[in-house]
Amino acid sequence: MLKIDLVNNVSVLKRLALLQFVLFLSLILMSFKVIANVIYIYEEGFIRNIVTGIIGLIVLVFIHELIHGICFKIFNPSAKVQYGYMKGMFYATTPHSIYRRKQFYIILLAPFIIISLVLLVTLLWLQVTSIIYIFAFHGAACIGDFYMAQIIFSNKQMNYVEDTDVGINLYADNKDFQSIS
Repeated sequence: MLKIDLVNNVSVLKRLALLQFVLFLSLILMSFKVIANVIYIYEEGFIRNIVTGIIGLIVLVFIHELIHGICFKIFNPSAKVQYGYMKGMFYATTPHSIYRRKQFYIILLAPFIIISLVLLVTLLWLQVTSIIYIFAFHGAACIGDFYMAQIIFSNKQMNYVEDTDVGINLYADNKDFQSIS
């Protein structure tokens, strides 16, 4: 078993905060570069972009966590989804529920993928720069999901993921988690 405590690991949280800032800037730069080659975008001004980006992020945080909750229910209909906020992070969790690694990838990455696709369609329709900022703010806010997906990816011998109140536990075989229940 491998325990990942995302909430109480201060050094990881500090590194993720730095990576979050780098990811935000990278997403803005890459998005402008790619989108500018495809469509004309109306520049709305830096302040408006930042304000709209932050407001968009506030709205998307709730949608993001709801998508996690829906995915949890799809893979484990009997699980009780809990939503909350702790140490600067909003979260959805089903403590002590076990998922196959591929299922947990979907649970982790579905909000980023779905919301990014919706924002792309919105950008193609509205063609305003603030959508790129909303995308960048949301993408950077997904850093915890990306981190946990990377941990699961790096431990290919682990086939099962237990969702916990503070992170995840990884197991190689189903007998490993059955013995601790």
